[in-house]
Amino acid sequence: MLAGLLWSTGGAGIKTLSGFSPLAVSGGRSAISAVFFFILLKGRVMPPRGSGVWPWAGAAAYCACVSLYVASIGFTTAANAIILQYTSLIWIAVLGWLVLGERPRPSELVAVALGVAGVLLCMGESLSLFAANGSWGTKLIGDTMALASGLGYALVTLFLREMALGPARESAPVISLFHGNLLASVIGLPLLIRSAGQVGMPGHDPALAWLVLIWLGVGQLAGGYWCYQRGLRTTRALTASLITLIEPVLNPLWVALFVGEMPSRGTAVGGVFVLASVVLSLVGRQQANGSG
Repeated sequence: MLAGLLWSTGGAGIKTLSGFSPLAVSGGRSAISAVFFFILLKGRVMPPRGSGVWPWAGAAAYCACVSLYVASIGFTTAANAIILQYTSLIWIAVLGWLVLGERPRPSELVAVALGVAGVLLCMGESLSLFAANGSWGTKLIGDTMALASGLGYALVTLFLREMALGPARESAPVISLFHGNLLASVIGLPLLIRSAGQVGMPGHDPALAWLVLIWLGVGQLAGGYWCYQRGLRTTRALTASLITLIEPVLNPLWVALFVGEMPSRGTAVGGVFVLASVVLSLVGRQQANGSG
């Protein structure tokens, strides 16, 4: 839950840094996040013996997830981007069963259905081929990127869960996150360096933009994923992804408050469905623990 809360600040932070390109912001926050994990690991960044390919696979999936998400915000609304990313629920439900052997509970299946319904409500506006403002094509590009980011997020969750259950669970997930951030920074950091002389937040002190970027790297990204990999030690992959659905509920609220970008009616209604999905997953998990 804390991971979802920290992640939810990303949309507002990225949107406020409109003076930088989305990939520049992605590279900058990933570079800062990589430094955070490097310090946390005390420089021991090679996967431990016996961890297999999971740290490397997790790093690749993580890079795709965060890079595609940030890029999608440049084409569609932050609300659409974050909610569409959570189509990962479908992938996690299927792959978690096949790969991890974690069969979805009935309450989780209902929660997934509610979450998918919320996604479809959010997606409806951008898929309208006859949108009055003629921007449907651009939004569709952003929505497609967000959907691809959702697949990346699903794989990150499954790989982190697999590592959390293994003998190297203390270090392997964090090492994987370090390399994932390092890879994402290589993609976007050159753009940030090129943008260093620009005003990241138009109309504000340049120092404020760099403070926002530091927060995105340390608090929103590194802090969120540190909490997430810790939670996956005792929480099933699908349950964890359902609990963190609190992110797409709060994300549009922070964007509306700090940026003034109001979510569409479909996104607002979809958010209600998503919130219902979170509540149901929490109740179902508590009942399962009580009966166990």
